[in-house]
Amino acid sequence: MAYLNFLASVPAPHLLAYQADRSSSLKASKIIGVSHLLTSWIQQQPLGNMLAAAIDGGVELSADLWHLLRPPKVHLVEAVKSLTAKIESAWQQATNSDDIFEDEEFFRPQIENLIALFRHACEHEEAIVSVLEKPADSERSQKVELPDFGLSQNDD
Repeated sequence: MAYLNFLASVPAPHLLAYQADRSSSLKASKIIGVSHLLTSWIQQQPLGNMLAAAIDGGVELSADLWHLLRPPKVHLVEAVKSLTAKIESAWQQATNSDDIFEDEEFFRPQIENLIALFRHACEHEEAIVSVLEKPADSERSQKVELPDFGLSQNDD
């Protein structure tokens, strides 16, 4: 089963407040969801490695948080800047190649959304938090704690 991975652009003050007191909301300025398959199904390099780093890389958001596959992670502002340049370069290389990657119609919009989120975070000097959705089974799902991003159902 593939998990949905939430990526959120978060202002540094909100990140620090959340890390100091996890009962507070982790207010995101922008949030997207992408398939966790992006971390392993894109074989075209360096794009595959850059997507894996963007989604699964970073430092732990909080030692108290848990998920079956990996804990929530965060890329701090400087890491976001560096990763954005690398992802954009890898994407440009991939799109200029004659070698179309597998399931391009499924992955292309997700990759483009991920790049747009990283650009947004760069422009606003924000961190990016990466969180996997809860497992489907209720026993493990109850053990998972995810941050509240402070977005309503209608926010983009």
